[in-house]
Amino acid sequence: MAFACAALPYAGLAAQLAACKLSPLHNFWSHIFDFTPAADKKAANWRLLPAGTSAASVLGAALPAEAAALVEAGQQLPAERATALSTWGERPLPDAAATPLFLLFPPGQAAAVGELVAAQKLSDDAAEERPLLVRTNEAVISAELLKQMAAAASWKDTKGLSAGSKPCVGLELAGGSKEQREAVVAAAGKLGALATEDEGAAKVFRYLGVDG
Repeated sequence: MAFACAALPYAGLAAQLAACKLSPLHNFWSHIFDFTPAADKKAANWRLLPAGTSAASVLGAALPAEAAALVEAGQQLPAERATALSTWGERPLPDAAATPLFLLFPPGQAAAVGELVAAQKLSDDAAEERPLLVRTNEAVISAELLKQMAAAASWKDTKGLSAGSKPCVGLELAGGSKEQREAVVAAAGKLGALATEDEGAAKVFRYLGVDG
């Protein structure tokens, strides 16, 4: 089996996800659990397809005309682009993207975070030479876990994160130039986000809610 992250926005996608109470930021596409793992890891039952894999290449043909038209129209709609996010996932990071960056946003900022990702052109496209969007998540943080994250990241004031009540949003990024990273951090700061290059805080938040 092979897995990839396909961002296919179309008109109405954001509303449909909201109606189903599904968060596009609660994204574990590459966190695969193999119920029957092979004894030899070289003979794994699954693999992750390379970043940038298109839906057409997976299907072996171009999208049907009607579907392609819907996706093309969706690309022009900010709300839909901010909903369909492509993440790097568990693939090994390229050498140029070795430096991590974790952003943690207070509750109620999910839509704004999607817009920030779109505005800053964050994606799984390593050719863009911008910070890679590695993982996203939206989850409630307990007071104890928030304490652990604050200690790892040296955050002194976390009151705005409302631990234990409403879900916060986390973005894991990697790489990018100093100027690009500073621009992303500045934009995130306007939304009340905390930032750190310490991966410890990111690891605590990374898979919260994976069990539903």
